[in-house]
Amino acid sequence: MGVVPIITVAVAAFTANETIKQQKKQSRQAEAQATAQATAQTNEIKRQQEDATKQAQADMATIEAEREVKEKKLQRNLKEQMASRRARMASSGLRSTGGSADALFKGMAGRVEDEMETGRTFDEMDIGNIQRNLESRRRQNLFTLSSQQSRLSLSTGYKSSNPYLNTGMSLIGSFSTTGQGKSL
Repeated sequence: MGVVPIITVAVAAFTANETIKQQKKQSRQAEAQATAQATAQTNEIKRQQEDATKQAQADMATIEAEREVKEKKLQRNLKEQMASRRARMASSGLRSTGGSADALFKGMAGRVEDEMETGRTFDEMDIGNIQRNLESRRRQNLFTLSSQQSRLSLSTGYKSSNPYLNTGMSLIGSFSTTGQGKSL
């Protein structure tokens, strides 16, 4: 009778050992799958952020280029208006320099300068909006990455070697604990 219980114990121990090995293998596979998925999501978020940054830079460059074109057109129109005004004054027998003529031309130039300054102000507001939207998107991406990292860490005990993920964790932590973000 002593032999049968030892064999039963040995079989049970072997079966338990095999079950543990199988569970560890499944756990490693699940961790590898979760890590691969997290890496793919991280890469996609980084690609989207890079695309958004490129688009924002292109939009800001377009605003700057359009402003330069508008200002050159305003300056060209001013020169044409001033030349036309001088010609009319000369044909009427009036002097186109000094006194009233200078005041008239300064007024015309001042109105154009005011119009250009107003355009610059609106363009700067548009650029500021683009930058704020880009920063908001970047923060949202950091939040998404840190949430993803937290879920992965909790489910698998995984600590990322990806500095982008770990940086997101520390940056988001600073937002939640202080109520204010670091200047990025």
